[in-house]
Amino acid sequence: MATNLRQLDSDPAYYHKLYNLYNERFMRNEEEWKSIWQENNTMYTFDDSKEDEICILSVGSGEGTRELVILDLALKRYPKVYLRVVEPSESAANIFKEKCAKLQESYPGFHADWHIQTFDEYRKAEDSSKSGEEKFHFVLCLHCLYYVDDIGTAMQFLYQQTKPGGAIAITMIDTKSTVGSLYEKLWNDDNYPISYKSGSQVRMQIKNRGWTSKSRSNWGRLDVTPMIDAPESEVGMAMLDWFTHTVNFRLTASKPMLSEVMSFFETGYEVKDGKKLVSNDREELVITKAITMK
Repeated sequence: MATNLRQLDSDPAYYHKLYNLYNERFMRNEEEWKSIWQENNTMYTFDDSKEDEICILSVGSGEGTRELVILDLALKRYPKVYLRVVEPSESAANIFKEKCAKLQESYPGFHADWHIQTFDEYRKAEDSSKSGEEKFHFVLCLHCLYYVDDIGTAMQFLYQQTKPGGAIAITMIDTKSTVGSLYEKLWNDDNYPISYKSGSQVRMQIKNRGWTSKSRSNWGRLDVTPMIDAPESEVGMAMLDWFTHTVNFRLTASKPMLSEVMSFFETGYEVKDGKKLVSNDREELVITKAITMK
């Protein structure tokens, strides 16, 4: 058993560095993703005469690359938009702030505030203030629910924060992809000392609570060539840290565990244009909160 592993999210700066490396090697269909959000944007229409502004909560937004697409769609539809960002990495949040400042030049009705916290820190602060219900029209959780302490508590909090008629958008790695199947294996294995949450746990919460939702898989491939061809190189080791969500996995994991993880990639890749690619599809889930009739 690998008992000396340290969780990647314990070092926000290193996490942010590896996230950027991941993005550099990630091939995705952004037009397909944008079309999903164009569809979602037309589904939820709020009466401007009854709403002072449209409020959006974004949790774990990083540099805000995908969030800006959603913001742009909202700002083209609503004259006033408020964004609250919860992000533990100050450096990533600062980059997002700069992008939002430019957005304000085109949309004077837009403003934002920032909470440099983990999701659980933010949730506990809101719970203690007794002010955490029905604030937001849209809640964005794009690749952040892996890291919460308790998935049920986290999702119930987000649902409470959402206004009736609003929506919670969640992105997780598709468990049917190579990377997703690795996560399912590791994070549900009692012998793996680090436990994150997976897409199957999110779906189970939605089902058990009877929430209305829809789901789509979004194509993605990752270039893992350095990790397979040069596994002890700086890039190869960094990529392995990202996939295992640990710090120095190659140097601290047991040999059997290292071999097991590497086998997912060594036997699961395809070659295209000289690159070794593994599937990294994303599952896009949208939960809608029903309007309560009075």
